[in-house]
Amino acid sequence: TDAQTAVATLAVSAAGQAVTVTEANGFSVGDVDGIQGVAGQNIALTATTGNLTVTNGAAAADINASGTVALTAAADNALLTLAASANVTGTSGAHTYTADKMDLAGTVTATGQTVTLKSATAGDTIDLGSAVDNTSNTVLELSSTELGTITATTLRVGAAGAGAITISADVTPTNVTNLHLITGGGVTGTAGGIAGDKNLAIEAGGTVNITDAQTAVATLAVSAAGQA
Repeated sequence: TDAQTAVATLAVSAAGQAVTVTEANGFSVGDVDGIQGVAGQNIALTATTGNLTVTNGAAAADINASGTVALTAAADNALLTLAASANVTGTSGAHTYTADKMDLAGTVTATGQTVTLKSATAGDTIDLGSAVDNTSNTVLELSSTELGTITATTLRVGAAGAGAITISADVTPTNVTNLHLITGGGVTGTAGGIAGDKNLAIEAGGTVNITDAQTAVATLAVSAAGQA
């Protein structure tokens, strides 16, 4: 965790052990000298500046955790990438992915667990349905396809300090049971909705207005005290 640590590609084999790496300039998880990806118990990888990328290496799971997973690209507007065909697996603990920008082309296998996607910068807004990642420096954009790469019981998007959530196009979190949206602002779904008959929970500090005709949920729960 020394602040001067700077590597290009990281590979760790430490099955059953905690793996915590904080890196200064941005790095990739990959294969190095016969070590394939990162394996351990509770795995916490942080790029304090620069981007964090999980590449598709030789292992079936490029990150394989027997406990929790936390991947963080901490800098303003830094990008967290799960490359195409890359996989992060951990079915014995929660997953937390933190970055202002995310490109989730790979898969997350967190069967029976909770996965959280949230911005690193408080106040950044969230756009569910956007297929790009560069509309604005202050928006975390997640497409329906990206949400569908995550297998878990519960997918949480946002945090209490996040800005407003907009559903700009229809999204279907195919491989989760519960979708939980969390924001200090409002939630708006007039140009897009939540499809797939999933359970939907919303925690909002502002107005909740989801009227898109494609919205289809099984069970709805909303906490928005004092708001419409």
